[in-house]
Amino acid sequence: MQEEDGRLLQNKSISVTMDGQIAFVKLYKTPCATWSLLMASGYVKPISFDPTTQEYAIALTNYKFHLILEERISDWFTAD
Repeated sequence: MQEEDGRLLQNKSISVTMDGQIAFVKLYKTPCATWSLLMASGYVKPISFDPTTQEYAIALTNYKFHLILEERISDWFTAD
């Protein structure tokens, strides 16, 4: 997810698949569950949908989540 986070911080969209049934147990195992939860929570928004690949292009919805992602990425480089 690191590459996707960076693209979102550059105000670009990313392509992801979504899981229509969000199961919290899957959050650490499948990226599509994480993106689905973020979309359901309103942190990312769909820009377009490709029915042939079943992928959504998504982007950030607000600046607050932009700051959260910046902090997360910063933590990757400052962690022990």
